[in-house]
Formats: sequence, C-alpha cells, structure tokens
Amino acid sequence: MSWNRSVRLPATISLTLALALGALAAPALVSAKPAPLQFGVGTGFDTSKDTGAMPQMVSPGSTVAFEVWARNTGGSNISKLFLTARTAAAFDSVTVTNTGKTAGSCSPGTGGGVALRCSWKPVKPGASVRVRLILTAPASGPSLPVNFEWSSSGYITGGNNSHGDLFTTNDAAALNGDIDSFAGRWVKVGDENLIVQTNPNLSNANPQSTKITAPKDGIPVTAGEDGDLSDCQEFFEGCFGQASVLNVNSGEAFPGGFTVEVVYKGTFPYAEFVHFFDDGTFEELEECGETPQAPCFQLDVDWYANTTTVTFYLTENGKTFGH
Repeated sequence: MSWNRSVRLPATISLTLALALGALAAPALVSAKPAPLQFGVGTGFDTSKDTGAMPQMVSPGSTVAFEVWARNTGGSNISKLFLTARTAAAFDSVTVTNTGKTAGSCSPGTGGGVALRCSWKPVKPGASVRVRLILTAPASGPSLPVNFEWSSSGYITGGNNSHGDLFTTNDAAALNGDIDSFAGRWVKVGDENLIVQTNPNLSNANPQSTKITAPKDGIPVTAGEDGDLSDCQEFFEGCFGQASVLNVNSGEAFPGGFTVEVVYKGTFPYAEFVHFFDDGTFEELEECGETPQAPCFQLDVDWYANTTTVTFYLTENGKTFGH
C-alpha cells in the first residue's frame, strides 16, 4: 500500500486570559491583574508555533512527546505557577527544565484524564519553565489531543475559578494505523530499540518496507512509503516502487550517518538510487565501498525470495527513490 503524507493535523491553540472577579456581593473587592505569563508549544520561545508534538504523526500505541513552555514577562514574581495536562493518553515520563532559580517539578497526574501535574514557586521576572511530556498513544483513533492548562492559583478542573488566572493550550498528534505504509514514534531516552519500521511482510498489497535505525535516542522518527514518484520522474527515467519517506529528528543532520533499509518486492539488480532532501534538492547515491561512508547504498538481490534489499547510509532525512 502507499502512504500519502497527510496534511499536518491542525492543533488549535486557545489563549484564554481570564480575570478572577470578586463575589458580586462584595463590590469593594478589586479584581487582580492576570499573571504576566507568556506561553507556547515546541522548542524555543516561539509563540507562532502551533504544535509541540514530536513527531506530529505516530503509530497507535506508540510514544509521542509534547513540549510546552512558559515564562514570566513581567516585572514581579509569579508567586505560584501550576500546569495540568489533560488527555486520554497514558503518562510515560516527563522532563522539566527551569531557569532563573525557579523551584518546581512535575509528576504523573491523578488519572481519569489527568496525565500530568506540575508546580513551581516562585517564577521570577525573566525566568522560564519548559516541560517535555512523553505519552503513550491509545491503540486506536484518529488523533491524540492534549489540553495543557497553566494557572497561577492551583490545579483547575477544566476552567477558571474565582481566585486566579487560567491560560490554556490545546495540542494534538495525528494517529496513523496503516502499518503497511507508516510507522512513527518518539524514540525514548534509554530505549535500546532504535528501529522504526513499516510492515516487513511483503505482498502484492504491501510491495515495499522501510526500516530506519535511529542515530540516537530522544528524537522523533517516522518511516513510510508514498506512491507519488513525481519528484523522481522529473529528473530520472524508470523510477520504480514507492518513495521511502524518512523523518529523523525533523531534518537534523547527522555527520556520522544512520542506516535505512528498504526492501522491495521484485528483483532490481541494476538499480540506482537517489536521495531527495526536504528542500527539493537531491543527491545521486553511489554504491558503498568496503567500509560504508554516508551517503551511499548497498544492494542485495535475493532471486529465490524475489526481493531486493537496499541499505542506505544517509546523513539526514528526506525521500529515497529507485530508478
């Protein structure tokens, strides 16, 4: 089967700055100003990013990372800061980074849809907190939504109360259960299994398999097949099979290289291969020498099994084509 890369699942980011009002029966009370909190998703302090999911599409039952951050942009302390993550996914692990002598930590949530609870005090002017939450996606469904709730008054259940501010961020990762043409997950820190692989059982319906061995742990990796050969056909004749679509840490370059093994149903003893980068440029790959040095490929034809196995040694992600 062919995997046609989907448009990234839209992640709605709701920025709600809610003022806590005094009781109507006490008109002499003055409502407090909202905490001077800037917050967002993803790496860097970039408020324009609409998702912190890594990868943005994963296989059901696999791990996925979400990264969120907040910082005090005001001139005085935020005396307390809380974060709650609400999702149907299961808690796996969390990493917290605090700056500016901020004291705080995170722990698994209470269950019942609450996957994470964090607290800090105080958050001084200019200080920031960053949370990377690893979740295990459900075994089925089209997406994995997560609702992050920042508050200066405590753990709030789904909305504001009368004593503080609530700042919400909605994020999501797409789930793709087509094992023949897609595999994706967050390769966890300390994970000895660095392999991300589409269905290796070839058939007429599944004529190609792609396996990536991640160059390190703690990164998002996806592998897939796409029947669109137009990139290859624009420059080369005889393009065959499917494009193997590779995402290794969102395009990070790895000078030491990493391996990708593509198995085709059929024998292609004289095939050549090309690697397209994310920006549309490409490199024509040479066969590896005795000691493989990226970028290059090794070809192995199994006439009895009617398969061709190509091992690519690459330094960054993109698409590979045979021609």
